[in-house]
Amino acid sequence: MNLRGLAESDLADTLEGENGAGSPFTLIDDEKKEYSLTGTFGDIGYLLDNETGLPVQGRTITATYRMKSLFAETNRPPGKGWQVKVKDFNDMEHLLHVVNYEPDRSIGIGRLKLAV
Repeated sequence: MNLRGLAESDLADTLEGENGAGSPFTLIDDEKKEYSLTGTFGDIGYLLDNETGLPVQGRTITATYRMKSLFAETNRPPGKGWQVKVKDFNDMEHLLHVVNYEPDRSIGIGRLKLAV
């Protein structure tokens, strides 16, 4: 196995592993079929202005997952019309909308930009 293959294989531990960085979430396609995934999830509600370094109000929501895991259930890539369902630390469920899908085919990570 070459280095790229090893890196993709390691995603099973780093993104999806019990002791890794993963968080469970559900990806819902435009036909309402649900796919359970584990990956990183980020919902940052305060950002810094790149030029001044001062805080500005904003929100960035992203989710990443191992592309191989989704491909095992469907060969359709996510896109507009798809949704993500996730629970926060207070066990409140949030339904978010996929704005953009950014595949990293070098090691097999799918990144979703999400909106409320």
